[in-house]
Amino acid sequence: FDFQDAEIFFLWDALRNGALRADDGELFGGTGDRHEAAARDPIRRRGVGEAFNATTSKSGIRQLLRLSRPGHKPMPEPMIDEIWSSWDKGMGRAVLGLYRSADPEELAAAGADVGRLTCPALVLWGTEDPYIGVDQGWRYAEALPNAELELVEDAGHWLWIDRPDVIGRVIAHLEPPA
Repeated sequence: FDFQDAEIFFLWDALRNGALRADDGELFGGTGDRHEAAARDPIRRRGVGEAFNATTSKSGIRQLLRLSRPGHKPMPEPMIDEIWSSWDKGMGRAVLGLYRSADPEELAAAGADVGRLTCPALVLWGTEDPYIGVDQGWRYAEALPNAELELVEDAGHWLWIDRPDVIGRVIAHLEPPA
């Protein structure tokens, strides 16, 4: 964990927790309604995502992924190794481009017909997900006419890492009835 990793980690944590605002147009390149999503989610801002990509290191990824887990527990090292083995400038740009292309309005429109699905659905949601709150899990389950929502305690954004027992729950849900 070097100085550059520490700087981007603390910048990202400050932005994520609201201690530093990302809606300063002079610093981050733009203001107005079209930047509303970027103000709520700093990595969408021009400059912030690029700064993250420019300073990314294996130890930085390790530290950043801790933010997604309850108690900021470390991510398993094989997962870090897998991510880092594929990470380069092209991967960083592709991930940032994909993330920024997920416009909230477009995503809402894409999911508008989800209620037409009538098959049984199991929605598992980590109660400690710092990125997508439990309220979104409830909305998703309510939109599916035949869904069962299970809130998974002590699980964050990567709930199968935090609670490997959910894998068995998914398998059981997918098995045909006896």
